[in-house]
Amino acid sequence: MPSEIEIKLDLSNEALESLLGSDLLGEPDDALQQTSTYFETDDRRLSQKGFSLRIRSTGASHVQTVKASGPAKSLFVRSEWETPIEGNEPVLDHTSPLISEFGPELEVEAAFTVFIERPSGTSN
Repeated sequence: MPSEIEIKLDLSNEALESLLGSDLLGEPDDALQQTSTYFETDDRRLSQKGFSLRIRSTGASHVQTVKASGPAKSLFVRSEWETPIEGNEPVLDHTSPLISEFGPELEVEAAFTVFIERPSGTSN
């Protein structure tokens, strides 16, 4: 199972503008339109146990991601399971770690959706 390493930066507005204005990040080749829908149980059991469930859609591609949270610090590692799926509904079967944690009767519903435009690549 892959692990994710995430770095969060706390920048002043001036530092952010300086970073974005530099050539350090390069120029995006193109922008991807993505939709990320997060799912939760009606009693918020997933987040209470440190899990999140997301389906990210880019065009006709859909990827389900389950994350097990680590400590809320600036640099942390957490377990992550990504599975390509068909459509926008979660697949909660034997391939999902949520079934072993919560049982086969687990029911989730869409909690919120985020619309994202992100660079598809960089060039210097």
